[in-house]
Amino acid sequence: MAARVAVVFALCLASGVHAGSKPVAINRDVAVTKTLTADTLSAAALNVTGSVSVGKDVTATRVKAALLTADVLETGTLSPKAGDTIIIEGDLELASASSSSSAVSFLEAQEFIVGGNKQWRLVHHDAFSGGKTEGWDVHETSTCGTSNVFLGGHCNQATASKGAEKVFAGLPKHTEVRVKARFHFLDKWDSGDTAFAKVDDDYVWVDTPGSNSGKINICGSSHPEAALSQLMDIVLSHSADSLTLNFGAMMTRKDACKQSWGVDDVEISVK
Repeated sequence: MAARVAVVFALCLASGVHAGSKPVAINRDVAVTKTLTADTLSAAALNVTGSVSVGKDVTATRVKAALLTADVLETGTLSPKAGDTIIIEGDLELASASSSSSAVSFLEAQEFIVGGNKQWRLVHHDAFSGGKTEGWDVHETSTCGTSNVFLGGHCNQATASKGAEKVFAGLPKHTEVRVKARFHFLDKWDSGDTAFAKVDDDYVWVDTPGSNSGKINICGSSHPEAALSQLMDIVLSHSADSLTLNFGAMMTRKDACKQSWGVDDVEISVK
């Protein structure tokens, strides 16, 4: 009986038979072995074992496919189901009218892979703009001749004496962590004076400007700065869901108005 219905259906389509403005309902299976052409095709469920070619737009509340290929894919949110991975083979270019880090927040993936390589995912960035020091155990900030604000700085005695610490909690699942920051050596530093950073109470970075020979003075006292914006960039094996970061220094002078330090643009990335 299904074969007979299929033949009748195919003949109706070929002959251009219509039922006026009323829909035609066929309450049986219909098998189309060749081409089906229609201005509108409406179905609660459509199962196709071969290929479907659409000349114009496809509009759907949800599209689920084992493989989806498109010249242009426009979406408000690109998000895999929990535990899955977004894989991009080739270049990825992100365009947004906003210059803020939130411009790429549509990437809600547990892992981000480009060309077969897992990429770093920025999860925290403390720029201290507007003097914001949320989560840090000291709240002293400074500027150096500009509106750029950083943590610590000239005459900030608490930061100079005890350092600065923050716990970054709620990290996504990962096996490695990357910590970046810019460190300022302010005013006069002597040979042997050393700045450091610790992650989970382990030393991961130390640096010293040596005997101060700087000639630029834009911060603090009348003495030129030992060094500004020294980059700290370290990568560690790490899988815990929190990380404790601590900055400090071992300095000859105990007066932050004569010798001090600051830190800016602290970034935590994972992969």
